[in-house]
Amino acid sequence: MSSTAKIVVDRSLLNNAFDGYKLASEGLCTKSINLPANIDTVSTNFHTFSYAFSKCTRLYNHLYVDTWSNSIYYVDASRKINKVLKNKENDSLEIHEVFQLPDDHENVDRFCCSLSFPSESYALASNGLGKIYTLETGKRCEDKVLPWCLMNISPIYDLKLPGYIKCSKVEESILHMTTLSLRTIIKNEKSLSVIIISYLTFDISVDKAGLNFKCKQVKSFLGKSLPNSCWMSEDATKMFIISDQKFALVDSSSFEPTMNVDIEERNINGNAKTYEWRQNKEFISMIFIGKPVVVNDVDCTMTSTTLSLAIGGMTVFMDGSLEKEIIPESSKWFIQDGRLEIVLTKKHAGAYWSAVMPLDMHGSHIVDGEEQEMINEVQESLAHLTTDKDIEMTEEANLFNMQQLEECDETMEELSYFSINVNTGRVEVLKNFGNQQWIFERPRNQNTTLPSICLRYDVDGLVWEPLNKESADWKHVSTLDAFGYVLASKEEHKFVSCSPSFSYSVITDCNEHAYIYKGHSSDKQTHKDQYVVNCKPSASIYGCQCTDEFIYILSDQSLTVIKLP
Repeated sequence: MSSTAKIVVDRSLLNNAFDGYKLASEGLCTKSINLPANIDTVSTNFHTFSYAFSKCTRLYNHLYVDTWSNSIYYVDASRKINKVLKNKENDSLEIHEVFQLPDDHENVDRFCCSLSFPSESYALASNGLGKIYTLETGKRCEDKVLPWCLMNISPIYDLKLPGYIKCSKVEESILHMTTLSLRTIIKNEKSLSVIIISYLTFDISVDKAGLNFKCKQVKSFLGKSLPNSCWMSEDATKMFIISDQKFALVDSSSFEPTMNVDIEERNINGNAKTYEWRQNKEFISMIFIGKPVVVNDVDCTMTSTTLSLAIGGMTVFMDGSLEKEIIPESSKWFIQDGRLEIVLTKKHAGAYWSAVMPLDMHGSHIVDGEEQEMINEVQESLAHLTTDKDIEMTEEANLFNMQQLEECDETMEELSYFSINVNTGRVEVLKNFGNQQWIFERPRNQNTTLPSICLRYDVDGLVWEPLNKESADWKHVSTLDAFGYVLASKEEHKFVSCSPSFSYSVITDCNEHAYIYKGHSSDKQTHKDQYVVNCKPSASIYGCQCTDEFIYILSDQSLTVIKLP
């Protein structure tokens, strides 16, 4: 590990006396309103169906909170941006249209429309196809409705991929924006869905016509899974990412890895293989194919997370991040019969790799030995699931002990916290969370683009925030008592969040229920209140947002506002 992030639990924020939640004797005040039109959703078809696309669309939050004014917005199926207004005179809810997004009439795969509020006087909107517009909103207020208008007729940028705006911020006449896009690539004659994180900066200038936005920089990062969280360092030199898969810096146009590779000198056409690799529980062996080499030709550098290989001082064969960590002190390279062989010692013995480098397609994986035995064992253990013969089930076969039941709390995703240098593409693993469960990310406010994230620690949910945009270290800011245990019991949960002051947390299921729990308090109580709210019956819940006063829940038919005590 090339560097380590300081992430230390503040034990003064832990409540060892907490004994559980009790259903409150009094319910919460709720108001609901029927939606005038369906919300903007995306249907899955044959061409777009993939795990990454499904996860992006099904778990996407269709409610947007404007932290400048504590206002709530959503986009309907006609691409109309609507504001939810609470009428203080008669304590009712109203829905008002504020803007109609341009209809591009493109019959292609797209994501749902998205909103972001980098300033108190203008907003950003994406049409789901990659086009990003700036909207003049005026100074927004919670209890007033002002019509919006296009600030620039043309979009300020076109990602040319389906995706959405994750966050945005204005600092010193520079607009910073992070977007997530989905792309399908062809690898070894198979289609693969990948996620593109794009970090964009725009220079803001003023003339007689108003504000102008000129794209200054675009940096793109490619990975195989949806990141749990991502943010940029203040000096815009590093992208911090929390994910179960590594991301790599890629070219913003071709989305090819920006590694220092001379294609002509390597004489590689397309995805031609330049090395073969095998593995067992402890080691990975790489044998390079090609012309014979001698010791003086080889320049090989290894760290715990990276491998750099050059031949003859000119041709760079590999330079990037490894899929998993190694022990560099016990890893080595040597020449045998004119062929270069590299042996990598795995840091985590028994963990099998799917590739040496996640984005390198020039290695041919040879499966044999211990790896083949492991695959055979897995196939044998699953053979009963595909047999055409009846399986006799005894009564004992249906029994489970307590240890097996507790395994429902485990997560298969091993989260890592790492940074990518936007100039060199070098990846540094800052923290490996192992099986520590991800709970949620709280939306940013107008003062920062840094997230608040919640991870499970034992049975609790610990809320963390980065110390600042330059530091990789985190600060433990709050504890949600027994929240990790509570979440594990909600098998059909969909949205999880908390209020900005961490005073309440909420879990929604897929259809109509919201479970609300009292959160952080200065006195360490043994019991805290729990509330269960039944929203109007619906086919699905599509959004949930929290302020310190209200919880907003958006379904396919209605919007429900829950007033917190």
